[in-house]
Amino acid sequence: MPEEYVTSQDFETYKFNIAKIIKAKWNKAQVMAQSLSGTLTLKVHDRRVQFLDPNGANRDVTLPPEADSVDSYFIFFNTADAHEKLVIKNDGGSTIITIWEDDLGGIVFCDGTDWKGLVGGTRLHTNTETLSANKTLTETDEKVHFFDPDGQDRDVVLPPEATSDGLHFYIFNTADAGGEDLVVKDDGAGTIITISQNEGGVVFCNGVVWKGFLGGIT
Repeated sequence: MPEEYVTSQDFETYKFNIAKIIKAKWNKAQVMAQSLSGTLTLKVHDRRVQFLDPNGANRDVTLPPEADSVDSYFIFFNTADAHEKLVIKNDGGSTIITIWEDDLGGIVFCDGTDWKGLVGGTRLHTNTETLSANKTLTETDEKVHFFDPDGQDRDVVLPPEATSDGLHFYIFNTADAGGEDLVVKDDGAGTIITISQNEGGVVFCNGVVWKGFLGGIT
């Protein structure tokens, strides 16, 4: 169902029902619920369904080595009560999926060579920030950013192209005066777009280069 047809009440009911069905119907030995205090490293024989509370911070979850995980899978739910993410990574540190607190959940599969995954969500995640220095984005950051340069130009540095295939970001300049630009750059310091006061920009990556365009905002 498109986001515009989903009310907050519908969303919470749907998310609750999914969780209730899994907890009620799944073999209880396959379900784990826990509050995290640091990085969680999973083993091949750990429980398939993980209800994880990041507990006040963003948390990494490391999957078992691919060679040991043929036909393995895990299902994740982020049970945070605040804006916190679970970053699911392979044992080499590469991000497979990112699950925010208001996503429906995520699932990862392994064929013995690679982990692949998908996330069910209903909305883009936003970040509003007043910058005191240049800003470097990562692959797992929110997709929509409202940045106030706070009195001077600021660089916004995008993640490396090699790890950003298919990524995009929406960036808005909320400066309260002119002459405070956001200069969006790749990690080689090449300028992609420059966003002035009351402008927004979108940048996309195909795994080789970043490209972008600008537009006014109201």
